[in-house]
Amino acid sequence: MSLFTRDNKDLDELSKLGHFLKGSSATLGFRKIRDSCQVIQQYGHRLTVDGVPEPDEAVCLDNITRALKKAREDTQDLEQLMRQYFGSD
Repeated sequence: MSLFTRDNKDLDELSKLGHFLKGSSATLGFRKIRDSCQVIQQYGHRLTVDGVPEPDEAVCLDNITRALKKAREDTQDLEQLMRQYFGSD
């Protein structure tokens, strides 16, 4: 299941998913991924990362898109590190 697609622009749902993924990544100690998920959660609530209201939905979606891209990149980096550590290809 994809967190964000062209058809899924439901900010409330994106915020819930960001919150869930933030908690999971924080529990595992994946701080970079946690931070990206925090951005997704905040902008899903129509708030900046500083908690300031952001009424422009397009701005929220743009920030969520950037945060999701960053989370994907960080996940790929993490996967490489784990494969090296555990000695798997």
